[in-house]
Amino acid sequence: MQNQVTAKLTEVQGSCLCSEVQYEAKPPFYHETNCHCSMCRRSTGAPYVTWFSAKRDRFRWLKGKPQVYQSSALAVRMFCGNCGTQLAFEVNDSDEIDLTTGSLNDPSLLPPRDNVHTNTKVPWVDLSPALPQHSAAREEDS
Repeated sequence: MQNQVTAKLTEVQGSCLCSEVQYEAKPPFYHETNCHCSMCRRSTGAPYVTWFSAKRDRFRWLKGKPQVYQSSALAVRMFCGNCGTQLAFEVNDSDEIDLTTGSLNDPSLLPPRDNVHTNTKVPWVDLSPALPQHSAAREEDS
């Protein structure tokens, strides 16, 4: 389900802090979420990470290429090798890519629509009652 803003988007662009790695993604966008899992926390040094998903064939690197880190047997994380900004997460053999909302040129375009892995969230993080909460992954993600 798209909101009124995302329904009108034709593309989004983003980059790392130093702009050495830049990307572009085209709709459809989905799974706009705040992830509270321990791997996301550790990979970013933040209490949670806000992500959105796009189809892999609707995504491309515009400038540079990220470094790739195999963070588990199932997935890789991509980040700028120069400034360290985490940019993407990709499950092996998936047709989608997850991108960090904070790396967008305009993060306000894709606000989170829920919280996942709240069973492992940092205790001092207050969750908005306006967003649905999933103790682990969403049902359709399992």
